Amino acid sequence: MKLMPTHDLTWMLSPWLRNAVESRYNVITTGWLALDWVDNLNGLEERIRSSKKDQYDITDRYIIMHEEPDYYMPGGSCGLWMNRLLNIFISHDIPLWTLILIVDSPDQADKEIEMIVPKKLLETNQPTVLSKWSTIHYAKETEPADVDIDVDAIRKPMMVMMGRSRQSRAILYQHINDKGLFNSIAVSYAGKDKEGIFVDPNNPT
Repeated sequence: MKLMPTHDLTWMLSPWLRNAVESRYNVITTGWLALDWVDNLNGLEERIRSSKKDQYDITDRYIIMHEEPDYYMPGGSCGLWMNRLLNIFISHDIPLWTLILIVDSPDQADKEIEMIVPKKLLETNQPTVLSKWSTIHYAKETEPADVDIDVDAIRKPMMVMMGRSRQSRAILYQHINDKGLFNSIAVSYAGKDKEGIFVDPNNPT
């Protein structure tokens, strides 16, 4: 297992959101939870515990990025990491309103928070949930770029499934292959070797 280091806001947030956060909040610590950095939750808990304050100012915040997927028990509706993260705050008596949680699916995160946090506590003590679309990985520009695209030159739709291997990408790739759709859809896919594989080498366009 690997240990993911703490990330500052420059790495996590888009410039416009980082400026908004830094001008409004006192960021106590940050963290990133991802499936292949499984042991970093212990280090994050220690940072949160050791940074606990006797009294929190209204501007104090912890900023945690939670990447999907999470671990789920068979038939379970709450991610194990989400459960543990929220209970770190609850068990150390740290207000949940100090937590800004950046996630892939805000609606799913809201549902899990409602299931994990006692209702009475949640009435006045809710974390702030932001979409990962607000991070630097997605929102690199404050204004949309004006890209000149000749739509008449598009010969077939293109699907890109590069980057980290995911079960959903493998299933979709296999479906396209099983249905013989590579003649009508151009697909790029990356496996565990991280090398892009163009799956229609005889007709790449």
